[in-house]
Amino acid sequence: MIDKSAPGKEQALVIRTIRHGETSRIATLFAPKWGKIAVLAKGARSGKSGSVGGSLDVPSLIEAVVHIKSSRSVQLLGQTSTVESFGNVKSDVAKSAYSAVICEIILKGFTDEEPNALAFQSALHALRSLETGLVNSRFLLLDFLLSIADSLGFGVDPFTCPMCETSPGRTGLINRFILENGGFCCVNCDCTGLETHNVTGESVAILRLLKRGGVNLERVKVSKPAQNELIALLIHHLRYHHSQFIHLPSFAMLGQLTQDA
Repeated sequence: MIDKSAPGKEQALVIRTIRHGETSRIATLFAPKWGKIAVLAKGARSGKSGSVGGSLDVPSLIEAVVHIKSSRSVQLLGQTSTVESFGNVKSDVAKSAYSAVICEIILKGFTDEEPNALAFQSALHALRSLETGLVNSRFLLLDFLLSIADSLGFGVDPFTCPMCETSPGRTGLINRFILENGGFCCVNCDCTGLETHNVTGESVAILRLLKRGGVNLERVKVSKPAQNELIALLIHHLRYHHSQFIHLPSFAMLGQLTQDA
């Protein structure tokens, strides 16, 4: 929970803003210690010198002072400064679509004032990688979704068969991912009656590579079909475990833009 004894100052991602009244905005921030928090930015749309409006574009990394009172659900935003504006992301239609998915996943995946440092770092890393453009955007989204599943407590274990607990489980050309357990049913086991999602052997190999950690994403080569297959798998996995992910307008728009989401 947030310490409500004094104003807080922290770096935070701006993941949503909406208009409020004639001149203000309500912004949703996501920060390591605060978690997701709604703040009122008075005069943010006035255009006056010294207003905070320029710091509240989505996505942005800002340093913000927030005046917190337990009696209100929307806190008061004080002084802000932009740390990273992600200009390349905002100026590119495709990158903007990917960043919208990242922000919506954070927005819907976490309740208010639920700190999650892993999720914050995952989102920030994904946005920074989109900004540089050194990693394929779809592979970047795959890595982000995998990390978010971990941070929400229903991570993927591509090594151990949930049925017989053999590790590593034997896989084949087509493999059954058990949504409830987050693992692959090995070729020797029967998972009839459980909800599963089928993927190829390449996809299993890529998941195992990513889960081992220490991977330089710039150097990993993954076929486009495997990228698409794994994104579909992880979205299905997130939706199975978290009802807020059932409707993701940003992901639908990404699919229309890329024709393969």
